[in-house]
Amino acid sequence: MLWRDGDDVIYEVPWRYYSLAHAMEPGDLVARTPAHGVDTQPLIPYVAAIERPDAPELQVRWPDNETMTITGNLKPGQIVSMQENADPGWHAAVDGSARRVFADKLGLLAVVPNCSGNCTIELHYDGGGEMRAAHWINRGAIAGSLLWVLLGALRRVAHGRPLEAAAG
Repeated sequence: MLWRDGDDVIYEVPWRYYSLAHAMEPGDLVARTPAHGVDTQPLIPYVAAIERPDAPELQVRWPDNETMTITGNLKPGQIVSMQENADPGWHAAVDGSARRVFADKLGLLAVVPNCSGNCTIELHYDGGGEMRAAHWINRGAIAGSLLWVLLGALRRVAHGRPLEAAAG
């Protein structure tokens, strides 16, 4: 028990370690999307892999809002399952070499690091195509607004009206 106020109680759930990243064998990922909330059968190997006492501890750091660093001692062939929503904007690298990133059947992020021993996985989120399009639309809107103001000022000057009159 961590805290109690009358009937309200908060308990700590003991874990070996707390992390969003978990090393596991590829077969431990959820094989199919659960059909409904009580369809827990596909989750059994995944949960067992997360709770495995001999699984390596993976440390997760967020140096900034778009970058995640995962470090730990991985075995050959292991994958890293992240309890983070998968999105096409995520990209992974180990020692500067790109690594495969994909969505598991729960919609969570998984990485194939292809490394063993002490590994560092750098994940970077660039927002994907939607974010790039949004940036270009934003830049276009700013450029269009500036052009609109400039053309308005040039029209006033061309018609012999001073720019000060534009304020009134």
